[in-house]
Amino acid sequence: METNRAKQMIDIFKRKFTDLNKSLQLAIESGDFALAQTIDAERQFLLVSFMKEGHDPDNDLIAFIEQCASENAELVTKMEAGLQMLSSTTHRTNKMMKGYNI
Repeated sequence: METNRAKQMIDIFKRKFTDLNKSLQLAIESGDFALAQTIDAERQFLLVSFMKEGHDPDNDLIAFIEQCASENAELVTKMEAGLQMLSSTTHRTNKMMKGYNI
């Protein structure tokens, strides 16, 4: 019975963590970094609280958390590349506009 309860708690944690992870991804994609920071803090709090409750993470739970972290790292890398491209485009545009100034 206790094992079933532990599984239920892990499933609830995974659902909440997945929802927060999706919200974090949407915030990053939309460029709302203040919201992303708030969601990330909430996610961290959820993880710490879950572990403090004495839940013993199994291999599946660890793999789940690592997968979420990997997805977020990939998203941040893509976004950084997009910001770099935007910065380069803005720099070239400003340079061309200065060429028109007399």
